[in-house]
Amino acid sequence: PVMDAFNKAYPNEKKCHWGKDSIDYQVSFFTGKAPVSVTYNATGKRIITELQIPVEDLPQTVTDYVQKNYPGEIFQDVVQITNAEGVITYEVQVKDMALVFDAKGNCIFK
Repeated sequence: PVMDAFNKAYPNEKKCHWGKDSIDYQVSFFTGKAPVSVTYNATGKRIITELQIPVEDLPQTVTDYVQKNYPGEIFQDVVQITNAEGVITYEVQVKDMALVFDAKGNCIFK
């Protein structure tokens, strides 16, 4: 069921790296130049999708928050996360910390 779900969602992706933890399956691949990671449960339900994005694609409120609270720090990693319900959050690595923002750019975890 996992392969069927993946092939249905991403029919053109052939160069993939598959992994499995004790419960879930994870597949990593590139869409264009951006790395993507998708996690499925054993029944093939997509649990989470993580897409690395450029800083420019963040909501302006996220950029403003980081620049205000961590002046001079560099965005080390920026990921758009979509859960199974379609809710989008953003994770930004700054100064060895992961900051999480909701889709509107409000910091919900640091």
